[in-house]
Amino acid sequence: MPNDDGTPTPEETAAAEAAEAAAAATEAAAADSASLATATAALTATTDAFRNAVREANPDLPDSAFTGANVADIQTGIDGARGILYHAAQFNKDHPGDEKPAPPATPKGAGAQRAPDSIPDNVHGVNLIKLGLDRQDAAAGS
Repeated sequence: MPNDDGTPTPEETAAAEAAEAAAAATEAAAADSASLATATAALTATTDAFRNAVREANPDLPDSAFTGANVADIQTGIDGARGILYHAAQFNKDHPGDEKPAPPATPKGAGAQRAPDSIPDNVHGVNLIKLGLDRQDAAAGS
């Protein structure tokens, strides 16, 4: 309610100023939000362009080297992949030749199928175990 002379009270003046400030802050926040969205989109586009450019410039590197979320991560991936390639090239230089060593000789008769020993029908239980142990001892002794 205004004063007797028709001017707004200090409380009304403060409330009006606060409403104006809130409206200005809301407007500024909306502008900041829009500029943040624009900046984020530009950053994503720039990162993708960088990723594509370095992928094209480094066709010898695997795709996993370019999976970073930002330019620094991509550069770290490229550096790591380059280090691996360097060490692999150094290893190949120090160990020339693509020859693989010959596989060990296969023992004679290895992998051959043999007929199982027959088990008499009247052997059961402990006697079956004894028969198996006797055959095992006989095979080891020969």
